[in-house]
Amino acid sequence: KEKPLEGIHYLRSADEGIRIHAALTEAKNENKIVLVIGGRFVGMECLIAGVKLGLKPIFVVSKPHVMDGLLPQEVAARYEKDLTETGVRFIRGVKVKKLVGENGKVTQAIFDNGMIQACDCVLVGIGMKPNIAMFGDSLKVDKRNGGLMVDGYLETSYAGVYAIGEVASFP
Repeated sequence: KEKPLEGIHYLRSADEGIRIHAALTEAKNENKIVLVIGGRFVGMECLIAGVKLGLKPIFVVSKPHVMDGLLPQEVAARYEKDLTETGVRFIRGVKVKKLVGENGKVTQAIFDNGMIQACDCVLVGIGMKPNIAMFGDSLKVDKRNGGLMVDGYLETSYAGVYAIGEVASFP
């Protein structure tokens, strides 16, 4: 089995969050290219952390917009506009096929369309599935992403029950 490449980080715990902050600080100090994968809440949190440190990350979003299915497109477009104004560059509509490296460190992302992007630091905010098992069949589920269907007030299909975060899905 191959040893994992240095420079690839996942946000799944508080300790990993601390390591990501250290990696972003190093990326700023060493002028590294930061690639953030994932256009939903976890990916956005990683991206914003980099922006707050003064970085201009490259944001890989497999859907046409950030927060696809979670926010109305007009709201997502506003986020994208604001992020672009901070220097964030978007790569949309593709998925990372493979991360490759040299000397044990990540150096490139290869996308499913054949495009290659250089990178020194990768923050992965994908693969999170909402845990809705506790609700059984009592709430409507969005088949696109497995989240609970909510309205503009974040109310689910059951009156008085609200959802927010990765578990919520807008029509």
